[in-house]
Amino acid sequence: MLSACIVTPTWAGDLHHFRMLRRSLEAFGNGDTPHVVIVHTEDRPLYRQFERGGVILMTTAEVLPEAVERGRLACARYNGADGSWRAKLFRSLRKRWGWFPWATYFGWQVQQISKLLIPLKARFDVCVNLDSDLILCRRLDLAEFVSDGRPQLLDNRLFPAEFPHRHPGLWTETAHRLLGMPHDPMAAQNVRTDTPVVFDRSVIRELHEEVERRHGAPLYDVLLALKPVSWSEFVLYNVFAERFVGTRLQRRLTRDTLLEQCIDTPEERADAARLIGRAFESPHIRFLRIVSQTRDRARWTGEEFESQVLSRLDAAVAGHVPKL
Repeated sequence: MLSACIVTPTWAGDLHHFRMLRRSLEAFGNGDTPHVVIVHTEDRPLYRQFERGGVILMTTAEVLPEAVERGRLACARYNGADGSWRAKLFRSLRKRWGWFPWATYFGWQVQQISKLLIPLKARFDVCVNLDSDLILCRRLDLAEFVSDGRPQLLDNRLFPAEFPHRHPGLWTETAHRLLGMPHDPMAAQNVRTDTPVVFDRSVIRELHEEVERRHGAPLYDVLLALKPVSWSEFVLYNVFAERFVGTRLQRRLTRDTLLEQCIDTPEERADAARLIGRAFESPHIRFLRIVSQTRDRARWTGEEFESQVLSRLDAAVAGHVPKL
């Protein structure tokens, strides 16, 4: 029988989001499910409060290669509020001359790298990625992501005209190029990047080996040398994993399943009370996503909705919210 865990990279800025995720896991009986949580090393004291039940707390220093962790810390230091001009200078020098390679080791990029490394370190056969901005609206059974002893490749297949923004096209092109695979820009692509996304440990291992064989460098170095936002860890896995469908993996189309209610835009934020209620009252909605806004001038943490979400979870535990 395959062993499975949940994986969530997070950091201090997503503390409120993560608290809601953990509360939802506990509310629906998943509190003891193995949950590998990767936090920035300096943020570990903030997250010690969650070390109970199935939580396996790890730091980026434990997951990332030493050079990458040093680069992450340097990038964080020069991207601080009092060093933004230096951050721009170092990024410019990196782009022009190749100096200061760590200038683009942003926290969110390191989180992507962590997801690709943790299956090799945590020693679970199946890793179900849940981002910290996700909240369960009903129980999550990890067994549903394995069919006939094979982990599932979750597939949200869209044609380019259906892409929600320009990035999926770029991500699929980059993935095919890195893997030396032909790419048809007009064909439908598996652009599932919203979690849950399922990783098979053996497929991840072969992905690392394939990229290193082709490029003569570890996967993390190859990806961190690319332009930020030009690649996606999930799309790269999706493209590579296609070759294992029918043997090691089972395809599961997800376009109309694993449904979620999203709160992201200013209009959705203004209507949050109704949308939160809808998420917990609808028997078809599996998840509530309160998107973490990292690019806003005034960062939005989702804290303003935390009490509403927690009260809904308390009601669900008490059996006051209908669920299938």
